[in-house]
Amino acid sequence: HTENGFYYSFYSELVEAESLVSGLGAIIWDTRSEYPETINSFRRFNIYQEAALALAYRAMASCGVAFMSAWTFFRYTLLTHTSLGQAAIAMLSAEMSGNPCAGILCFVFSFLNRFQISRFGSYASADLREHWGCPLLWIQILILWHMITGSDHSL
Repeated sequence: HTENGFYYSFYSELVEAESLVSGLGAIIWDTRSEYPETINSFRRFNIYQEAALALAYRAMASCGVAFMSAWTFFRYTLLTHTSLGQAAIAMLSAEMSGNPCAGILCFVFSFLNRFQISRFGSYASADLREHWGCPLLWIQILILWHMITGSDHSL
């Protein structure tokens, strides 16, 4: 779980910084991750998604619409992102088979076997790279399938 905490710490650091500029500066000129070296954490650790979420949360907070804690916002956003990936894989299976029941079965089977097929079911490891990458992969494959087949169904 140390990898999870490590990536979450960048999100937390940006959310809790006095200003956006100081938070970004602390991450771009990071001295804590590989002490005594100063590194650019964006390049070294691929933390763009944590930074984007922190910027979104700070924007909501500055507008007065942050109705949940930073952790809850982070967790719900990640679950929503994962859900979009699951919807994409269900749509892909329905499109490829030509039967909507295949999409439903695909979703049900992937949900029931989530602990065996990935670490998505482990809520203790929420901020791992595959939680961001796999949903985008399935969405891209679905879009590619539509492009290849020339399907005119709207996504």
